[in-house]
Amino acid sequence: MRVIFNPEIHTNIYPIRQVQAGSSVEISKKQTEPFQMVPFESFLAQKNINFTGQTCQPKDFAFKKISGLNCPCCGEKMVTNREQDKFVIYASQEKGKKLEEILTQGLEYMRPNEREITKTMIRAAKFTPGASFEDLINYGRNASISEFSYDQAAIIENVRKKAEETCNEEQMKRINQICDCTLNRIIASWQNDNVKTLDKDSEFKRKTFLKQIKSLESGENAIDSETCKKLYEIASTLPTSSNSQAAYFAKYSRRSPEEGARRLISPSLATTEHINPVSNDGANNTGNYIPLCAQCNSTRSSRPYSEWIIEHPEMPENLQNYLDQASGMIKYGQFRQAKRYSSYPTDVHDAFYAATDGKINLVVPENPKKQDLPKSGLLSHLDDPQSLAASEQISNGKQICTLKDYMHVYRKIQNTIAQQAQIAAEAKEITKKIRRLNDKKARLKRQNADYQDIAEIQKEIDRLHGLKDAIKNEQRGLAIKYARYGNQLQHAIYTPDDDTLIAILTNEEQ
Repeated sequence: MRVIFNPEIHTNIYPIRQVQAGSSVEISKKQTEPFQMVPFESFLAQKNINFTGQTCQPKDFAFKKISGLNCPCCGEKMVTNREQDKFVIYASQEKGKKLEEILTQGLEYMRPNEREITKTMIRAAKFTPGASFEDLINYGRNASISEFSYDQAAIIENVRKKAEETCNEEQMKRINQICDCTLNRIIASWQNDNVKTLDKDSEFKRKTFLKQIKSLESGENAIDSETCKKLYEIASTLPTSSNSQAAYFAKYSRRSPEEGARRLISPSLATTEHINPVSNDGANNTGNYIPLCAQCNSTRSSRPYSEWIIEHPEMPENLQNYLDQASGMIKYGQFRQAKRYSSYPTDVHDAFYAATDGKINLVVPENPKKQDLPKSGLLSHLDDPQSLAASEQISNGKQICTLKDYMHVYRKIQNTIAQQAQIAAEAKEITKKIRRLNDKKARLKRQNADYQDIAEIQKEIDRLHGLKDAIKNEQRGLAIKYARYGNQLQHAIYTPDDDTLIAILTNEEQ
């Protein structure tokens, strides 16, 4: 069968594939039988939802910035970016009773595993007066490292035993080498009191072990994919910081206090979730967004909501509570740009109805109530004059400090900016080196060069990647410092008459 594409006839028809006007396309009778010619507008109407909301980037979605909202999926409290940063700064810097108070305040916002970790740290703080965040993590590590190392070793031995059932002698040599090397790293971490002194090559990393198991499918003495899959499943049961207290303490005893504190609160961070995923051509539109905590968002990924609600039967009820709350906030203009979200409740209803084939049929309230928004979020009491350290001089709701103090903080900010620029330049140079080495490695492979030469280049690339990771960690630390120092000067007024700096603290005066 021969079909001639005529633009005058086919302009309103959804094409099977794009062809130029006047061109001929060979299509067999078998290919054309299952197809029905459908008007293009009808096709779009079936596949897409026409949102009446506003085009909006995920970072600008208003509801993720409102303090005190509960996650529409799990129903737990969420924190804003500002609240997360504040928790990280204070938890990583404070000590003793002050730190205990901050951790206690964060409990109601944390997810179950992080909450249990924090409770362990609070109990430790009661017995170790003046302890810092780093001290509490080391306490937790020392208390659980023996049992944790035993559990890790047992799983690695299970991988070895499973391999012995099907693998030949040559394949077992390869597996034994991986398992023995991993066990040595676990023992080194266990026996070393100060894990930060460990060489990076001596650290045990779950991700590295899983990668090595997965690589058994290829290379010399490769293992069949079915056996490799079973070994990977066993190896995947190694505990992680998201499901094990001991894994958290072991991992973050090697990291900075800022990273440890951020890990505790980050699963509760309010994020923007696309109802119709980006991978499925989901629009960047307010009507295609809901706020979800980072844990629910990352776990769901791009799975369809029709499957997701089977695992989370509580979601429809929590989602309805969120929609009721959002409708009231929009009607009574309880946040900035509320007028832009006038069609939001209807859009969310339509989006979920389409995404779940009618399984979630939300009710858009006709007369929503005005919402009692929380007056404060996580650690908001630390912005209050009553909670400031006793050494600070408070007068009529204003904090007084000298010009010398002001300039001291200002210089700190300038130094931090200079360090950030220097580190960014170093990172850029390392990236260039890695690119050059990758090009060289590819060239040697094409020339069938000696394996040892290629291995040396790869070793240098890995070393540079390690340096780059260290620089990234340093950049994060500098960003936190910058935010902290900037916060000290954010609400500040210098009065030259009496050579003092007045930092405004009360909400009324801001």
